Amino acid sequence: MKGVRIFIGIELEDETRQILQTSAKNLETCVEKGRFARAENYHLTLHFLGEMDEKALERVKTCTANTAKCFECFELELGKIGAFTKKNRKIIWAGISNGTYHLDRVYKTLEEQLIEAGFPIERSPYTPHITFGRQFIVDMSDDALSQAAGLPAHKFYVRNITVFESTRVNDLLTYVPLQRYELK
Repeated sequence: MKGVRIFIGIELEDETRQILQTSAKNLETCVEKGRFARAENYHLTLHFLGEMDEKALERVKTCTANTAKCFECFELELGKIGAFTKKNRKIIWAGISNGTYHLDRVYKTLEEQLIEAGFPIERSPYTPHITFGRQFIVDMSDDALSQAAGLPAHKFYVRNITVFESTRVNDLLTYVPLQRYELK
């Protein structure tokens, strides 16, 4: 069996995706080159695990299920726009301003589960974000990007943790939910 590319994340409600999509459109005049993500791909990544076989995927699902059982639904709020630099290009994203305490606890609990199950986990600080797009050339500060995006204050609920497959469908990058695990 060919391996599948897997990550664990949080799906967003349709209303949140629409708000983000409007802000992404506002940014189109501020960037050069690059490519914007499709709104249906907006999500919050918890852990990217890469390619794996079916046996490893089942272990990931068990870790995710065990983590979801530990938490109740909680609320997050969209925050400022930011950018990571990668090879002289920018990855532009929307951050989270409120609710990160709960999100960090979910992230760390899931990380512990994955490590215990034998998965190699990248140990770097967790910066929760929703990616707008990649490989942009931008000559603006994060504050100027935030102002241009016009991202409104918006709260949304985290109701589940999802195991996703990252694949191409009709040559479009697509994140396919494989299994959702509801929070208590």
